[in-house]
Parts: sequence; structure tokens; C-alpha cells
Amino acid sequence: MPVISRHTAFAVAATLSIIPAHAALAQNSGFYLSGKGGPSFLNVSGIHSTTGAGTVNDDSDSNLVGAFGMAGGYTWLQQGLPLRTELEFMNRTEVTTDSTPLFTSGATNFALASTVQDVSLMLKAYWYVPMGDGAKWSPYFTFGGGIARNAVKGDLTPIATGGAPTHFSKSRLDPAWTIGAGISFYLGNNVVNDVEIHYVDLGSADWGIPGAANISANALRGAEIIFALRYNF
Repeated sequence: MPVISRHTAFAVAATLSIIPAHAALAQNSGFYLSGKGGPSFLNVSGIHSTTGAGTVNDDSDSNLVGAFGMAGGYTWLQQGLPLRTELEFMNRTEVTTDSTPLFTSGATNFALASTVQDVSLMLKAYWYVPMGDGAKWSPYFTFGGGIARNAVKGDLTPIATGGAPTHFSKSRLDPAWTIGAGISFYLGNNVVNDVEIHYVDLGSADWGIPGAANISANALRGAEIIFALRYNF
């Protein structure tokens, strides 16, 4: 009579324990498309002069903006993994960064009116935890990385002379990453509602102001609550 090793028995038991806990996830395995959006609390920090012109008066700004996007991916439970992977595109509305005066001191000072707007493309993974009611909902952890394009635009106006404002714009690409957690709710008919909260790091920004008044920011980071509707094929 054949003898089953302890390692084989453990592997079989682990597989059997995962599948019932993710019964609905198994029914929604395969390729999918998703639309998503929600509030994003973003912070631009470490704003400083790139030319040594002076200390920036407001070295950080925080805004509540909107994050909207779409994703396409694949759920791997039918291959024995409680895993979902996707390519996600997100667009975030503008973060306002105004400062009057721009610098705390200096012979020439300015009024700054500007915005920072982010677009990101990330490859994300979602690892499902064998908890909860597997027929109705499943919790997960998520992490991912990719690139972010941070575009700055605005106007710089001399305060003393009251001259015409100088318009500027500049964009840059930076590495980006995210980590978070969420819950998938199985609505039936291959439709899933994902509710997620995550931290996102979107790199840095440069204002591209001509002359000695240029500034840049060390970090664009924040927390987001994202609601997604996903359709599995």
C-alpha cells in the first residue's frame, strides 16, 4: 500500500483549505476589466528652491482630490493561487500649491499660483486571505509598483513691480509604488466590487520656473480609498 508523505498531505490539505474559502473567487477567475475611483488625500512635501534663491514660504501642501482609472488583469485561483494581478492606469485631479510670497526673504519676491497633477501606471498584485464568507466576500492585501508622470503648471508674478505673470509648465517621470488592503464583494453574474484603502508614493515634482525662482518638491504621497467594479470574462 503506497505511503503518503507528510509534505504531500500538508500540500493537499492546504489546497483544500484555500479553495472553499474562496469559492466565489474561483468562480470569478480568469481575465477581467475594472473601472475604479475614489477620494485621494495627497501631500506635496519638501518644496525647496533649486537655485538657492531663498527658503520657500510654504514647503508643503495637502489637498483632497479625486483618483479615477481602469485596470485589466487575471485572477489565478484556478491555477491554485489565491492571487490576482493587474495593470492599473490612474489619473488624479490637480493638487493646488500656492504661495504668497514664494520665499521668506529676498530682494525680489513673487506670488506663486500652481497645480500638480499626477498620472500613474502600475503593475499590482492582490493576495487573498482565507477568511470571511468565501461565497460573498474575501479580504486581500495589495502591493505594486510602476511609473508616475507629475505635471506642474502655473503663474509666477513679481510682487514689488506688479508686472505681468510668467507662465510655466513642466512634467517628469518618477518611480511609483503602493501598498494597502481591501475586500472583494461578489455580486454575482461575474461582477465583483472591490473596496480598498492604500498608501501611494508618486515620486517628486519640478516646477520648471525660468530663472532663479525655480522650485521642486521631494515627494508626492498620499492615502486613497478606491471603489472598483470588476467584470470577469
